[in-house]
Amino acid sequence: MPETSPPAFDLNQFDFAKPLLGVDVVQTVLPHRHEMLLLDGIVHVEKSNHTIIGYKNLGANDFWVRGHFPQFAVLPGVLMVEASAQLTAFYMLHTTVLSPDRLVGLGGIEETRFREPVRPGERLRINGRVEEAPGGPWLRVRMEDGRDGYFAA
Repeated sequence: MPETSPPAFDLNQFDFAKPLLGVDVVQTVLPHRHEMLLLDGIVHVEKSNHTIIGYKNLGANDFWVRGHFPQFAVLPGVLMVEASAQLTAFYMLHTTVLSPDRLVGLGGIEETRFREPVRPGERLRINGRVEEAPGGPWLRVRMEDGRDGYFAA
């Protein structure tokens, strides 16, 4: 994805205060729990065009805040990647691209850039689109992470 790629969605058209599917539904689909559950809700999922948008609200007491630049806490990029992977897994299992009893994992990362910091008190907004499904267990998904109008990763 080139540096100048426009965002796939205008995230301002979605109401993140009123999720389509809340964390309770996310937990029925994903096995992640406690600190490692990095999705609070889903505001858009559409199987026909293979898109999904979700979010994670970041708090001052999140486990990474004390140690990841304590004077200027920043969400670690690896956690943005994990949140994106969880959103992809949720899409694949919720829309039954894969059988709901499958364990879904991250197979690789290509062309990743971290453009803006995401900090406690902000909402990490994640969107994705399945771009290639060659068969078998592999999908190629374009993911974008942002916060309050900024394209973060």
